[in-house]
Amino acid sequence: MNIIQQLKDNERPFGLMDTPMQAKALSMDISNFQYYTSERKWEDYPAGDFYYDQACRLRPDYEEEPEIVECEIKPFDGYGEDLRYKKPDAPAPYSIFMVLSDPDFIGFKFEDGDVRPVPVVYTPRNAAVKCCWDVKAEDLGAYAVLHATSVLFRRQK
Repeated sequence: MNIIQQLKDNERPFGLMDTPMQAKALSMDISNFQYYTSERKWEDYPAGDFYYDQACRLRPDYEEEPEIVECEIKPFDGYGEDLRYKKPDAPAPYSIFMVLSDPDFIGFKFEDGDVRPVPVVYTPRNAAVKCCWDVKAEDLGAYAVLHATSVLFRRQK
């Protein structure tokens, strides 16, 4: 059983929890926890610190944030103009358009830090509109072309 599930199932006072559970709880926001009241019910922890003599647990509806893996986009060293990305656990790089079928795909990250669902966007030079991804060919001169620098994936902890 992982430590998150142990914290959700916990019914012991904070002071009697094992050291890894205490350390994990202290590393998290206390608003994610509940304590057992004298009225025999679980209530959200108020702001502050854990009480060593009070039973606490992680809220049952708590979902851990997935770890984000960032994979750089690079031109393929083979033929053509293909762009590739390589996930850390993958044996070989994939074409950028294969990412859309990956269930862990979050989006494309750009130099400005924005994450978008497409690898290329067009920003109007007059800055009236932040960006768009469908531009007529005859209007292309009025736009700056932005290319994604990396692909973001979620990896469960």
